[in-house]
Amino acid sequence: MRERYGYTHWWSAAILEPVGLFSALMSRRMLLGMRDRSERSATTTATA
Repeated sequence: MRERYGYTHWWSAAILEPVGLFSALMSRRMLLGMRDRSERSATTTATA
């Protein structure tokens, strides 16, 4: 997921860019967690 902003003030980028970086890191962690759970579920189903 990509977030896009139209900066209306010069200082908006200084506030929102660090937030965007944090958001990207959290999104990546969320996607990796979903992949791990999916793979674990597939392994459990295959061995059962």
